[in-house]
Amino acid sequence: MAVTWRPTGSCADTSFLTDGAVGQTRRPRVASDPDRVRLTWLPGLNATRSDCVAITTVADAAVAHRLASQISDSTVFPDGPTSCPADLGLAVLVSLHSRVGWQSVLINTTGCAALIAPGFAARRAPRDLVADLRALGPPAWARTAS
Repeated sequence: MAVTWRPTGSCADTSFLTDGAVGQTRRPRVASDPDRVRLTWLPGLNATRSDCVAITTVADAAVAHRLASQISDSTVFPDGPTSCPADLGLAVLVSLHSRVGWQSVLINTTGCAALIAPGFAARRAPRDLVADLRALGPPAWARTAS
């Protein structure tokens, strides 16, 4: 698999992010047949000054299929208070391309590992999805993930 990283923005530029709609519990639907995926890595709170840039990774259909399947397996957060590990602010904007066009989901990979899609309430990202994203991340992003 060929992976290419390139800077796409700064820590201060989050204008492309969209919050999910409060109160909805529908599962985000992504096409089951994506032909590629674009991953935009957003640095967290532990990023050094030189690492504080968004980086884009492009991956092939095999990676896109796996991520789409894992996104479809997301579950709703339980009702009531939830205790989560530390949230370091690391996130990945996953943009899947298929015959229906581009579909994007924002995934927080620390803390409660929320999965956010336009028009849907936040859902819990499956552990295997978070682990796969961490393995795919660029070196600078991986350093701040630990």
